Amino acid sequence: MTSKSLSRQELRSRFQTWFDKSNEKQAARSLEYIKINDKKSKINKVKLPPTNKGLKKLKEKSKYENQLRIEERKKKMSREESLEDEESRETNLSRNLKYFNFTA
Repeated sequence: MTSKSLSRQELRSRFQTWFDKSNEKQAARSLEYIKINDKKSKINKVKLPPTNKGLKKLKEKSKYENQLRIEERKKKMSREESLEDEESRETNLSRNLKYFNFTA
């Protein structure tokens, strides 16, 4: 062996330190991942209150949200219909102008 080459034991110790560090990093990452997922799952869980009033409040809230969604859809549909109506009016006017002359 030359002086530049590392001994087998030194290589083994370097590998072991690298391996330990990478395992520690991986464990830390997995713990962070678990913590994040726990927080998300706690947030996503909907706890139903045990009383009838609480259930009624939840039902009212969902009804209100559904009504808002329906109103938004109606607004979008009315906008689309109004655009279609304008287009049909324009085509009708252009057809009428072809057949009628308004000169005196």
